[in-house]
Amino acid sequence: MTINMSQCLQYVNIKKFQVQNVTTVNYILKMKVELQNYLKKKFPELYPQDFSFDCNDGWFRILLWLSRYLEMYTTQQNEMAKTNPQYYQPVKQVVARQIKQKFGTLRFYYEGGNEHIETVIEYTTFISGYICEETGNMNDVGYNNKGYIQVLHKDLARNKNDFNFVDDEELRTILKTYDQKTNAQ
Repeated sequence: MTINMSQCLQYVNIKKFQVQNVTTVNYILKMKVELQNYLKKKFPELYPQDFSFDCNDGWFRILLWLSRYLEMYTTQQNEMAKTNPQYYQPVKQVVARQIKQKFGTLRFYYEGGNEHIETVIEYTTFISGYICEETGNMNDVGYNNKGYIQVLHKDLARNKNDFNFVDDEELRTILKTYDQKTNAQ
């Protein structure tokens, strides 16, 4: 997708309007170029060279794991379809068309695949709602209800009064105790 100067100015004007109306978004979500290039280098059939990841670095690992699984599953399924066509159907190569953050979860839009791949991607979307999209942290993570919804570590929350933990207090206490014991060893 190419953005011309008038579209960019329109975007900036929208952002000014949102800031004036108490929306807290003031940046474009982009994964670090080095991380984007790594994924495109390791999975060239999945990510075209001109592809851009419109999410923060915290979800890099989940995208890496998803990419590894999609590559492995597609390769194995297609090999099995060649040797056992009566039992296995070939899987069309998955090609990412857009990856972004939307309503606090990772969205992965693609072509190809099958029902199994669709389910795996839906599950990835689900678990992304429990991982800080900026740091990748899974403890003390929550989301906001007002404005631009993000899943962040509690220390990164922009409005402490509008922060809802994804895990209940009991689980957070158990995990903190476990982390303290692990770090003490």
